[in-house]
Formats: sequence, structure tokens, C-alpha cells
Amino acid sequence: MGLSVLPDGARPFRYGPLTSSGASDEGSKPFTFAGKSYSLGLTNHWKVTAEGLKRLEKLGLLISREYSLAYRLFLDSYPVVPINNNWVDTKWRFNTGDKAYVVQTNAKIIQRCILMTTDPGDLVLDPTYGSGITAYVAEQWGRRWMTVDVSRVQLALARQRLLTATFNWYALRDEKSGPANGFVYKRKKP
Repeated sequence: MGLSVLPDGARPFRYGPLTSSGASDEGSKPFTFAGKSYSLGLTNHWKVTAEGLKRLEKLGLLISREYSLAYRLFLDSYPVVPINNNWVDTKWRFNTGDKAYVVQTNAKIIQRCILMTTDPGDLVLDPTYGSGITAYVAEQWGRRWMTVDVSRVQLALARQRLLTATFNWYALRDEKSGPANGFVYKRKKP
């Protein structure tokens, strides 16, 4: 199974189920679509009301199947993107981009892991500081971070990375003092 590019304007979808288990007086009534009546029997009901089914029909979202009725559940109908284990946009092994340290992990891999497992404001712990890439990515995505290491080499590399980085989300509290004097954090109004 390989990857293929969809043509321009294509909208991938899957069949969205329209029935649930359990009968109900109103929800189990047959529905007619495209000249065919769909009956659910005694053990199922429609997930939406009769008006909802008519609305789906009017929007062109209903799909007639051999024995059932479904709706088009478009991938772009919901503001979510699945995070899966097919990371074709990351590089592994020797060609992982600019490295400041020999065993440094690709920043995109660290970013993906942080975004999969934390929310903004969460604390990220990295017990193997290395070049500070985890702290850098955590700071970039609004996570608090704590990291540990014993080597002066790693501490120097990480310190340089963090003190020379620019993060779009934050402004320095005092431009002359740099990051040591803290940041100005702005909250979005609800």
C-alpha cells in the first residue's frame, strides 16, 4: 500500500454511519431516499431526526448503499488532523539537518512527540539534555520545560541554543538584559 496524490479539488471522505443500536418510536421509522425506502427493523434507530436526514439529503451528503443509507463524512469537515506513525516529512539517521551535537534528534521528531503528548502550559522533562533541542521545541510551543545533564559541553551547547533563539510568542521584559530578566506573556481574552 503506497501513498498517492489526490487530484486538485478532490475531497476525501468515508461512509458515515447513520444508524445506532436500539429501537425508538420516532427514530426507527423508514426513510425514503432516491426512490428507495430504508427500514431499520426492530433493533436500530437513525442517529439523526427525520429533519436531519432531509437536511443531509438537501446538502447532497446522503449516499445510497446496497442495504443501508450513509452520509459522506469528508476529511476536511472537521478541524482535526490525525497524527499517525507514517512520518514521511521527517529525516532519520545521518541526514537529519543541522546538528549542534552528535546525537541530537531531529527537531521535527521532538516537536511531533511534544504535540502528541502535551498541551500548552504542560511541563516537559528531558533527563538527557544533550544540545537542548527538547527545551527549545517545548519553549517554541508554549510548554514549560525542565532538563538535566552533567556535561559542560551539553550545557554550553544548550545554553547557546536557548539564549540565541527567537520565539515568536514572547517579548523580552527588558531588551538590554536579555532572556535572563524574563519574558512578557500575553493572554488571549476569552
